[in-house]
Amino acid sequence: MEKVRSGRATGMKRDARQRRRALATIGNAGGYSKVPGGDKPTKKTHLKYRCGDCGKAHMREGWRAGRLTFQE
Repeated sequence: MEKVRSGRATGMKRDARQRRRALATIGNAGGYSKVPGGDKPTKKTHLKYRCGDCGKAHMREGWRAGRLTFQE
């Protein structure tokens, strides 16, 4: 019997090598060029509420509404 030293550890595992080989392209490699954007079909309400006693105005969180009409 004699002592045998262990072999060298591999640099990358098999799946890491396959992934690097698959991604080894020049350019965008299938990624999107810009974030998709655009207008939403409905807009959020932007209302200011005024206090009847002191007259100070404040805002609350808006909600999505297709059409907003005031009734007096």
